Amino acid sequence: MNRRKRNVIIGVCVSVCLIASAAGAWEITAAHGRHVSGDLSSSRNSVGESPIDDFAATVGVEFLNNQEILDSFGDWIVSQPGADKSGYIDQINDSNTLSVRLLWYKTDPLLDQTLEHAAKLGIKTTVEHRSMSRQQIQRVQQTIWTNASKYLKEGFAVKSIDGIGVLDDGLDVMGTYVGSLAAATGKAVTPAQQRARQSLQTSIDETVNVNIALVEEDIVDTGTRLKDTSPFSAGGLFAFKTPVDTGRCSTGFSVNYKGVKYATTAQHCAGGSSYTAADSSTSYGSIYKDFTIGGFALFTSSGKGMMYDGAWNNTAGYAKPVKGSVTVHLNDLVCTSGGNSGVHCDVKVDKTNISYKDSTGKPAFITYQAVQTGGKIAGAQGDSGGPVLTVLANGYVGAAGMMQAMGNALPTASCGSMRFPGSCSKTILFTPIGSFSDNLVDIVKG
Repeated sequence: MNRRKRNVIIGVCVSVCLIASAAGAWEITAAHGRHVSGDLSSSRNSVGESPIDDFAATVGVEFLNNQEILDSFGDWIVSQPGADKSGYIDQINDSNTLSVRLLWYKTDPLLDQTLEHAAKLGIKTTVEHRSMSRQQIQRVQQTIWTNASKYLKEGFAVKSIDGIGVLDDGLDVMGTYVGSLAAATGKAVTPAQQRARQSLQTSIDETVNVNIALVEEDIVDTGTRLKDTSPFSAGGLFAFKTPVDTGRCSTGFSVNYKGVKYATTAQHCAGGSSYTAADSSTSYGSIYKDFTIGGFALFTSSGKGMMYDGAWNNTAGYAKPVKGSVTVHLNDLVCTSGGNSGVHCDVKVDKTNISYKDSTGKPAFITYQAVQTGGKIAGAQGDSGGPVLTVLANGYVGAAGMMQAMGNALPTASCGSMRFPGSCSKTILFTPIGSFSDNLVDIVKG
């Protein structure tokens, strides 16, 4: 029996932890009237000190309120009985017009309920029917991961598998060509290698019943603000020892786990020892627990509901209070706050439900992709574990996720100011905040 095949794209990627190395010193304090070192004291923010406030002023209160309404609308959909078995895939938000494009597989009763609820909220809706359901995408992802060791022997190391994008144009399977399929340094792919790659495409095609195209793209794991003290804020920079080097990563949003508030970071930053603030001897303790579903880890040290704002070398001590968790959707604008490169806004979510494996070798987990739209960068080496946030109209931030990796790395000369020089990118992968709640942890509020 002939079955219609769906597109899956294999892309070439190289994955490197966004972890930085070097030494130096400076002191970070907090934004929006909050001092981060020790007790929070009142201060006044001014234009230019907080990129988050500048971003909020640029897009306006109406935009921020609309984005919050649309994201809450998405939460309502997934909370409805039977939503996990429905045709709901995701949604593409337009916060300028309070409208949403609902991505749906076929038609079911929940779609009618969703359209009715949107009308009550004043949300304008359109429906786009997709070729694959969320469940089908997950099955394809799992099949590819199950066969990953086979593909590795054939010359392709799978790193991540795309999920849901703005366009219904198939899934990207990102990885690295190895062995005989890898092009020699500085050389083009030979005709024989191209034929072998095509044979590999056919093999995966037959396994998952999809059509495959090749896209070359780099992906780099993310890896590090400098003198924080306990309880720790999100967006701080810490150092850790490995057998061969000193690595640096960033702290994420603090969480409540079994009644205790913990500082967090990315799972792939948890493989060292002697975790200390980047430019001081303050200890973060050790790693208490890591969560494979979500790719994050808890320190033994305490965390609080604050997140660093401003540039990496902002000496005014600015931080934002955290309102709570926010589920973002396609087309939402977010900001990042990495310890090594500071805050970057105008970053748009363009793919969700990407199945990703970090450098630890542990099972894959779900990430989202976001791309810088303002001509700057989205993250850099040393920012791994740092927060991905939404800007709320009341001066707070919403916890949207944790930085894990970056794609299409740019050279250091293109990255602007960083505490420790390294590569950067306009594209990041991040753990969505839903992965935290899946592990029975809650975001600490400020």
